[in-house]
Amino acid sequence: MSGLAAVLDALRRDERRLTTELLALAGRHRQEHEIHHVATDLARWSAEHDRLLRETLHHYGPADTAPPSSDPPDTAPPPAGPRETGAPPAGPREAGPMTDDAPPDLLEDLRALHLAVAGNCVYWQMLAQAAAATRDSRLTELVEHCEPQAQRQLRWTESMIKSLAAQLLTAS
Repeated sequence: MSGLAAVLDALRRDERRLTTELLALAGRHRQEHEIHHVATDLARWSAEHDRLLRETLHHYGPADTAPPSSDPPDTAPPPAGPRETGAPPAGPREAGPMTDDAPPDLLEDLRALHLAVAGNCVYWQMLAQAAAATRDSRLTELVEHCEPQAQRQLRWTESMIKSLAAQLLTAS
């Protein structure tokens, strides 16, 4: 099942990265109370997903087909709390089409976060299909616990973008 192990491992790395990005968002936008508190709560979900995926991956063997990772080894737990306001982003931001007229940092952070969460949701769907096809109860239980939370993360980022875009992009 090296294909399954590769997807589990890739999703585990992405959930770990998402934990860091959510905590960084919460720290950079501490003054926005909803952003700060919800992002911190959602980071806890991703940290739990990372832990559960690590435990599950153990049952499916090594992910020998997974692409090499530049992530640090799994010896260190995810960050315990949000970064301080003004801290650099958790990772490189993707360059958007705007230059001088770039959207405010919060909107750009939410856009990047939304794309990361959407990628995780695709992995969860792949695992759901594999669990159904193989009737694997361990995998089914994992997906049934984590996938709804990933979908909730996606809905939250989309909701925040919708509610803040007009205000932030048209502010003088």
